[in-house]
This record gives sequence, C-alpha cells and structure tokens, in this order.
Amino acid sequence: MGYNPMTEQDIYNIFRLYHAGESFSDIEQAEQRDKKTIRLYIK
Repeated sequence: MGYNPMTEQDIYNIFRLYHAGESFSDIEQAEQRDKKTIRLYIK
C-alpha cells in the first residue's frame, strides 16, 4: 500500500458525508480511505 495524498475535495467530501450523518464505515467505503484517516480529519 502506497502513499495516496488527499486533495481539498477529498477532505470536503469527508466533512460533507459526516455532517450528513454517515458513519465512519460508510465514509470509508465512499472515499476509499482508512477509518483512522477519516477520524483524523473529523477531530
């Protein structure tokens, strides 16, 4: 598994999905990112 940089659009989509009530698992599948990475940006 290699390094996959995140764009501003990726971060925006994570926030958008989180505020829409999606779970971390759902966001992980939609953005194809690790749950730890998603939690890092949400907190």
